[in-house]
Amino acid sequence: MRFVKMNTYKIGFILLLLCLFFFFNFQEYFFLHPQGVHFIRQTDSLSFVSNYYHYGFDFFHPSLFNLMSVDGRGACEFPLVYYFVSLLYCVFGEKDFLLKFVHLIIFFIGIFHLFNLIFLLVKDYFYAFVIPLFLFSSVSLVYYSFNFLPDIAALGLSFSGWYYYFKYREKEELSILKISFLFFTLSSLLKVTYLINPLAIIGLFLVELFIFKRTDEKFLLHKKKIIVTFFLSLVGVLLWNIYVKYYNSLYNSSYFTTSPIPFWSADKKTSSLVMEGIFSEWYKKYLAQSSFHFLALVFIFIILSFRKLNKQITVLFLFLMFGSICYFLLFFVQFRFHDYYFLLFSPVLIFLLILGVQNVQSLKLKIVYQIILKVFLLLIVIAGMNYSRIKVGERYQNGNDVHSKVGFILKKNGLLISKLKIPADSKVIIVPDLSINGGLYFLKLKGWNINSKKDLTEEKIRDLKEKGADFMFVVDKDSTLLNIGKKFGTPILKNDDLTIYKF
Repeated sequence: MRFVKMNTYKIGFILLLLCLFFFFNFQEYFFLHPQGVHFIRQTDSLSFVSNYYHYGFDFFHPSLFNLMSVDGRGACEFPLVYYFVSLLYCVFGEKDFLLKFVHLIIFFIGIFHLFNLIFLLVKDYFYAFVIPLFLFSSVSLVYYSFNFLPDIAALGLSFSGWYYYFKYREKEELSILKISFLFFTLSSLLKVTYLINPLAIIGLFLVELFIFKRTDEKFLLHKKKIIVTFFLSLVGVLLWNIYVKYYNSLYNSSYFTTSPIPFWSADKKTSSLVMEGIFSEWYKKYLAQSSFHFLALVFIFIILSFRKLNKQITVLFLFLMFGSICYFLLFFVQFRFHDYYFLLFSPVLIFLLILGVQNVQSLKLKIVYQIILKVFLLLIVIAGMNYSRIKVGERYQNGNDVHSKVGFILKKNGLLISKLKIPADSKVIIVPDLSINGGLYFLKLKGWNINSKKDLTEEKIRDLKEKGADFMFVVDKDSTLLNIGKKFGTPILKNDDLTIYKF
């Protein structure tokens, strides 16, 4: 009977995830091309997939469309998802939505595992349903959950890792621990900063071994296996990152940030701009204000009742919090422009809420007070989710921004461009294009972007022609740009917002 009841709730949560898909209007965004906030990083990810598909499925030689490096070679996150989606292209055709759909599936699987994890720890289906939904009060999380960036997949995999870790603690079967670390390894391969999660587990292991003096037979029996499993996971992640450094150096690629840009490296002006970006631009995107206030109340509550805290969960929370602070300080400068960096804080927020719930449960409140607290939390979650829904909608309404403009123009003129039958091995220049791979991705051609009018000089054009440029796309009506184009090439297509010159 208990098994049937549990499965009923699991099916219910899966149906809830399906409802979330429509609640956040993902069906309206399903077939949209990359646009809006972080258009640049969206098209970088899609360029990796497209290059596998068009230029050979060589897993360990990822490349992009921009020829700023040798042959466009460049590496960043472990390309397993990109490679898998490129194989899907062989079946379904080259469709933008496949990458973000795969990311969403990975993330929703992680959220489903989070549901199971919370029930495992608090034994209350209400909290198991509602705490995962709390995360959806983050505009950033909702926006990237159905998007092209790999961060959301890394987060989903980390949630799966946490579920299987606590399942291992319950069952004490090494095979479950290995599954847990497999998820953590994949998560950290996609984003190395997600190593914070398995590092927190090793921190707890050491505390239990040397401070709590845990001596139960299974723990001592598994001691070496735990260390070896973590070591193999760590080595796998480190080897990939060493390879990335080597590969990028070999092909003269310096585009991706593969090293920290810490707080102490920033001057006073930069630090001020970062903090301004966080508090004026991104703060309300990280979480709804009511959700921030609720977390503050929970944090105060667990401090005041720290004696009743679950020791193991508390240690994990403290290690995750310490790791999150280090992460913020090490990648401080990146927080100025990248709201998706906030996603890594999600596990520490979840453990904060779990501690709060466990402490409330330890108070053994009367039913009426329990109901009041649950209704209060539910209202916070519903308000936060609705806030995210509205703000994500606004992001898409404003999708045709200064960075995405080139994509919209090339997409609109796609049929005319295809009639020109530009050879697939042609190299092109796109001006103005503020994205490294944005315009090139829409053309599916290798080449170069030139940011603005001031960067386009006759000397620059001659240099790129010598490197093999065959065409120049001017996605602007500026007469200066058009005159330079005329000087070096013949117009083969001209309309209000796009002129193409053949050299």
